Amino acid sequence: MTISWQTTAGALFSTSTGVTINKTITATNAVSYTLISGNLPSGLTISSTGTIHGTTLPIENTTTSTFVIRAANTSSLQDRTFKITILQDPTPAWSTSGFTVSTGTLVKLLVNRDYVEIPIDANSDLPVTYELDRLAGKLPYGLRIDSAGKIYGAPRLNLTPGEVKEFDFSVNAYNDANLVSSQPFRFEILDSASFTVDSTVFTLGGDIVSLVDLGNSGTVSLSSLQPPEFINPNGLGTYLHNDRQYISVQAYDPNYIPGPITYSTVGGHLPPNLGLDSRIGYIHGYISTQTEYFKTYNFTLRATKTNLENLTTASSTGSFSINIVNQFYRNVVWPSSDMGTLIEGMPSELSVGATQKDPTWNLYYYLYPTSSLPGGISLSTSTGHLIGNSTASGNFTFTIAASTSTVYTNTNLLTSSTLVDPVTFNTFNLYIRPVSKEYTRIWAKPFLTPTQRQLWTNFISSSSIFIPEILYRADDPTFGLQTDLEIFLEFGIEKVNIGDYADALYTNFYQRRLTFGTVKSAIAKDRTGKHVYDAVYVDVTDNLDGSKVSININNTVYYPGSIDNIRNSLESITLDDSTEIAVDGQHLPKFMTTVASGQEYGYFKAAILCYTLPGESKKILNRIRAAKFNFSNLNFFIDRLVVQSSLDQTGTSYILFNNQPIG
Repeated sequence: MTISWQTTAGALFSTSTGVTINKTITATNAVSYTLISGNLPSGLTISSTGTIHGTTLPIENTTTSTFVIRAANTSSLQDRTFKITILQDPTPAWSTSGFTVSTGTLVKLLVNRDYVEIPIDANSDLPVTYELDRLAGKLPYGLRIDSAGKIYGAPRLNLTPGEVKEFDFSVNAYNDANLVSSQPFRFEILDSASFTVDSTVFTLGGDIVSLVDLGNSGTVSLSSLQPPEFINPNGLGTYLHNDRQYISVQAYDPNYIPGPITYSTVGGHLPPNLGLDSRIGYIHGYISTQTEYFKTYNFTLRATKTNLENLTTASSTGSFSINIVNQFYRNVVWPSSDMGTLIEGMPSELSVGATQKDPTWNLYYYLYPTSSLPGGISLSTSTGHLIGNSTASGNFTFTIAASTSTVYTNTNLLTSSTLVDPVTFNTFNLYIRPVSKEYTRIWAKPFLTPTQRQLWTNFISSSSIFIPEILYRADDPTFGLQTDLEIFLEFGIEKVNIGDYADALYTNFYQRRLTFGTVKSAIAKDRTGKHVYDAVYVDVTDNLDGSKVSININNTVYYPGSIDNIRNSLESITLDDSTEIAVDGQHLPKFMTTVASGQEYGYFKAAILCYTLPGESKKILNRIRAAKFNFSNLNFFIDRLVVQSSLDQTGTSYILFNNQPIG
C-alpha cells in the first residue's frame, strides 16, 4: 500500500518552554513513524503512532529544530521534513513595590530588632525562584530570603541611638527557562533606641521618618522587661505520619536585657510522640501511625523571657495547630499518563484506576471540573474504568482525581486542599484514531414467556454462580455480566439508514428456533499477547448450518434462514452509491480473534454469559455445571433483529422478519 503524507511539510508549530505537547502527524496507510534524521526539541519524543509528546525544556535562545520522520508499512515508506520552533522566554521583570528608588537600587528603611516580612517580585510567564547573589553584598544579620521571594526575620545589629547602617545586596530571579534577572537592594537599619529621643525629622535614603516624643523628658527606660512575640503563623503546617519531624516555633525577643526565652505547653495536645524542646522551641519526634487520613491537633504555647539581672519574667502565649496525614499520597500509584491509542467507535477497555502499595482504602474517581472526556466515554466512579464507544477523534487530555471520599462534587474538587478527605490527581493523554466509516452492532434475542424469563433472570443474576469479584469490568455494560440473552450477528457493520438493513430482510430472514449447546469459555489476548480476560458463553446450535443461500423446490425458490445466510445477506447490502456495505473484523471481540489451543477462531455463534478476569472462567463453568441449569428450557425463537444505532435513528431499533416459518 502506497503511503501518502497528510501532514504538511515544514513548520509544525511554535511554542515556548515548559509547555506540554501532544501533536500527531499522519500519513495514509502508515503503520509506524520513526525519527531518522535531525533532532526533536529537548523534552519531546515521537511515538510509533506518530504522536509528538513531552514537555519542552528550558533554552537560552530561540531555537528551531529540523528533523525527518519516516512513515512506513510492510511494503512502502515515505520521509518528510518538519520544523518546530521553541521561543526564548523573556527574563523576569522586576515589579517590587514598597521601596524607594535611588540610581536603580531599591531602598527601604528598617528598624533594628523589628520582625519584618518583605515580599519582592519579578514578573515572568514561567515560575520564578529567588536567590541572594553571594558576590554582590549580603543581608543584615537576622534576615533571610526564601525561594518564593520573601525577605523575613529581624535585623540584629549593635547600633547606637541615632545610628543608621546601610547594607547593599543583590537578588537574582530565575524562571524555569533558567533566565536570570538581578536587582540591587539597599536596607538602611535604624536603631530602635533612636525613637526615644526628642522629636525630630530624619532623612534616610529618601525615606522621611517622623519620630514622636515618647516621654515627658524625651526618653524612655529600656530596662523594663518586654514579653516575647511569637512570629510563626498559627498553622504550623501538615506533616506525614510514620516520619521524624522537626517543627520550629520562634518567639522574637524585643529586649536588650540578657536572659533566655523558654517554651512550654499550656493547653491542648501535641500530636502523639511529639515533644517540645523548652530551650529552643522546636517541636520534634517520630509521629506514630495514624489511621485517619487527616487530623488536626490544636495547642497553646507560652514563651517566657527571664531577666538574669533580677530574675523577673515576662511571657506571652500563642495558639497553634499541626495537621497530620497518613501515607495516602505515597500509597497511591497512578497508571501511565500516556494511555495510548483507541480507535473511534470501538469499545473502550481503558482504565485510570490507580493501585495501592498497601491496599488500605477504597478509591473513588472523579473527573476534574475543568476537564472533559472524549464524546461517548464516561468514567466509573467506583473503578476508574473509561466506559463506552468513542464518538470523537483526536488528542485528548484530562485530569482525574482519586479519593477515599464518595461525596466529592465539581465545586469542592477545586478546593480539595481544604478538605478532610484525601485526594490526589493525575493527568492523562489519549489519542483516538479517526475512522472513515461509522460502525454498529446487530444481534438477535429471543422473546421469552414470563416463566422462561423468570428462569433466565434467576440464573443469570445468581451471585453464587457468577461471582462478582472475578468479573472483568463488572461495571461496564459491554463486559461484566451479560443479563440479556442474545446472539450477536455483526459486531462491526457499517452504520447506514435503518431502511438499508430492512431491505436485506426480504431474503433469508425467517422466524425460526435456535437451540443451545455446551457452556464453554475462551481466553482473550491483546495485540501484545497479554491475557486480558476470559469469556464464558453457551454455544448456539443452528440446524440449518451448511444450507445454501437459496434452493429451488418444485419451481419455488426458498431462502433458508440460517445464521450464516442472515449474516451473508447483511454483509451483501448494496448502498445507494452502488458500493457494498463495509464490515470491519477489528470489531470482533478479542476472544474471537485469539488463537489458542482448543479454541474457535473468528466469528462463531454464541450467547455470551459473562466476562471474567484472566483464568477465572473455570470457577464459573464449574458452578454452572453444579447448578445443572437446563438451557433447553429456554425457547430461543427469533423473529427480529436489534440494531444498536443507525444514521437516521437514535438508540436501538427493531426490524421484524417479513417471512413466516417454513412449513
